[in-house]
Amino acid sequence: MRKFIAASLALTGVACSGEDNPGKSPNFNDDDIVTISGQFLDASNQGLPSTSIALRNLRVFAYINPSQTYFKETLNWFISLAFPMFPTYEKASQKVKPNYFLKDAVTARDGTFRFQMRGEEVLRDADGGINITLINDGDGTSSAYAKYNFVVKSATTTLDPIALCDLGETVHDNAQTLDWSWTLPGYTLDHYEVRIADAQDNSLLWASRVEASATQLSLPKSIFQASTLRYAIEVFYRFEDGYQTSCLTPSRTITITNPVTNLARNKKAIGENIDFVVTSLTNGRFNDVSYFAAYNTKSVIIDLEQNTLISSINVHNLLLTSDEAPNELIFEGATQTAPNTFVSIGLDGETPLRFGNYQLPIPGSYARLRMSADHVLSSLQEISVQ
Repeated sequence: MRKFIAASLALTGVACSGEDNPGKSPNFNDDDIVTISGQFLDASNQGLPSTSIALRNLRVFAYINPSQTYFKETLNWFISLAFPMFPTYEKASQKVKPNYFLKDAVTARDGTFRFQMRGEEVLRDADGGINITLINDGDGTSSAYAKYNFVVKSATTTLDPIALCDLGETVHDNAQTLDWSWTLPGYTLDHYEVRIADAQDNSLLWASRVEASATQLSLPKSIFQASTLRYAIEVFYRFEDGYQTSCLTPSRTITITNPVTNLARNKKAIGENIDFVVTSLTNGRFNDVSYFAAYNTKSVIIDLEQNTLISSINVHNLLLTSDEAPNELIFEGATQTAPNTFVSIGLDGETPLRFGNYQLPIPGSYARLRMSADHVLSSLQEISVQ
């Protein structure tokens, strides 16, 4: 569960802002004491007592001496690890080290906490910022998580209260869709992110951004190749200086009782300028494909072999090499009698989404589907069809 959740950490609110650039932090001597304090709140906005919390370096690999570059130091660290018999001949002592874990504590009866650490324990990013994430230790099935990612701005940092959230969400397994619904929180928020993983290995299958005013999400069941899913909803609710605070609901497991067949499953996939079948796009394993850029591929075709009634197309983990305008997707279809004549299916000029569910305005029968982008594909895990 930790892999599933940690993969989507987002930078959040800054406390004690004292510089124009929120990415930079003061220099500390090794023996300087850095203090971080604050309070955790429960879903009712009351202090969260006797709860395990953890302070972590947000950058797993970072450097301590801000006069040296992140890339150079990280490269030297890996060289020293992989090739210990070949010294790097650096005059300065090695500064890079993996140091994710910092401190653990338990909140007081009113939910307050206080951490102290030495200056030598914190790591810096390429901009000189000390990036810290603070999380409560939810157990993954019942206890909600909250996280507060911030940049240390002074030797003493007092954080705003950090709230947990439990939306009381429900999931309905309908004939063609999985439908989530939840209660609107009482505080002002910016948006939600619903993340859904395979419960067997916690690999991410889908992520949807949902606007703040919404209290439901409906997704076609063909998206999910696994029968048992784990999901969590992250609520982004506080913004300051471009950073944001969020809380994460308890992760829950659901089982799809009547799965819907992915019509593209194990069908032939063809990439522009690629002379071999791209099996990974339809095999249901959700593997990352990294060679599209090398072939200058902007479009892919899914061969359904025969005319098939289509209502939606789902794109999993799509990344493009550029986001400059124009930046749109076009979906087209061809019939079995004219397999090379692609026509509009009503999805022209669509916005590229990393996880996109594109519903045909009018369902139609097609033997081949083509997705084209304005820019070269960087990555695409899977295309599913319903």
